[in-house]
Amino acid sequence: MKLERRDDSHICIYVHPTSWNGKENIGNKISAPLGGVIYLEQGDQNSIDGLSVHNGILPVYKQFIVLPDTEEEIRSLSRIIETMFRNYPVLKYINLGNDESTILLRNRINEIIEERYEI
Repeated sequence: MKLERRDDSHICIYVHPTSWNGKENIGNKISAPLGGVIYLEQGDQNSIDGLSVHNGILPVYKQFIVLPDTEEEIRSLSRIIETMFRNYPVLKYINLGNDESTILLRNRINEIIEERYEI
């Protein structure tokens, strides 16, 4: 992830792919602006809700593959996470892994897109 400031002073987070494409070999090497974050958790129900900074900071922090070693790296990661929570939808998605959970997620993402882009 990388923070970039655009000409209009808007800060954008860009995500960059890894070279791992899984057994299906589906993937590409194109970087893209972040659209949102979904924190996935398996559970005994299907639900998707907004995740507040208070409840989400530690779960999201723990998802980074390379954790910071120095104070400067900690500050940099903290800036990225702060920007993420201030500017992007961050959701906690609890699911059973069934068809209904997939439909729930797709519908919620569509709602966010419609709200964000006033479609």
